Amino acid sequence: MTRLQLERHQVWLYLAAILAGLALGSVAPGVSVTFEALLWPALGLLLYTTFTQVPLTHLPDAFRDGRFMAANILGNFIVVPLAVWGLLIFVPDDPAGCFAGAAGALHGLVHHLHPSQRR
Repeated sequence: MTRLQLERHQVWLYLAAILAGLALGSVAPGVSVTFEALLWPALGLLLYTTFTQVPLTHLPDAFRDGRFMAANILGNFIVVPLAVWGLLIFVPDDPAGCFAGAAGALHGLVHHLHPSQRR
């Protein structure tokens, strides 16, 4: 299988790996300690390639591209945390109230958009 084919079937390969891990963990639970140490680095690499839309064949080039890495670091470690910090002002102290408010807003929107749902 070529790299292009691997990239084309990337999601199915991820699913197969997840199912293989579930099967292996069920059959031999003692290996979980070893694979648990490998989980986070592997997951980080997979998420990086998925969300940056960098094909696996170009991953080494992406790490060497200074502008690309600077934009990644700036976005992930400065811009996004500052945006989240700024949005936290609007989150209530009680998380249950936040979810109840969101559910109420969604309920109201559904009834507004679909008058037939009104009682």
